[in-house]
Amino acid sequence: MALYAHLHHYTRAVMLFYSDPAAQTFLKPVSTTFTKLGGTILKTVIVTPDQTSYVSQVRSVLATHPQVIFTQEDPPTAAVLFREFKQLGGQNIPWIGTDVTSGSDYLKAIGYSTAHAHLISVFGTSITGTAPVRSSACSTSSTRARRPRARSPTPTTPTTRSSPSHWPTTTRRPPAAPRSRMT
Repeated sequence: MALYAHLHHYTRAVMLFYSDPAAQTFLKPVSTTFTKLGGTILKTVIVTPDQTSYVSQVRSVLATHPQVIFTQEDPPTAAVLFREFKQLGGQNIPWIGTDVTSGSDYLKAIGYSTAHAHLISVFGTSITGTAPVRSSACSTSSTRARRPRARSPTPTTPTTRSSPSHWPTTTRRPPAAPRSRMT
């Protein structure tokens, strides 16, 4: 997460995690690595899951003017947070999340278009040792970033069952008949 932010020239970040013990294990490695790479953690916000509103926490994050938000929370909490960030004018801040943020339930909760526009899910490990001098030195890291995307079905034959309205309605053509070979 920290390496991805560094490679994209983010230097000011907020850590927004929920109070789950598994999520808490990311706080120290991400903040330490980000700081080691020259970044600044402006604020760490821990939210209680499944609340109906996080307006005060969202306002406190927006007041720090972060370039990026590091995050992990459950899907219902994420849905409320993303909605409130949008309502309060913070919808253009990119979010870098753990692998949990790439799950289908998470993506459905925040909306596929929101995920595509503002969320990066990162899989990998933290950096040890001194910070690299050039970004090309970081390119050998085992950290991989993936932008979650909505998956579209690609049926091989036409189907009569109904599909959600956001799925494409096209189907693949049947294979062409083999050509005969004249000799």
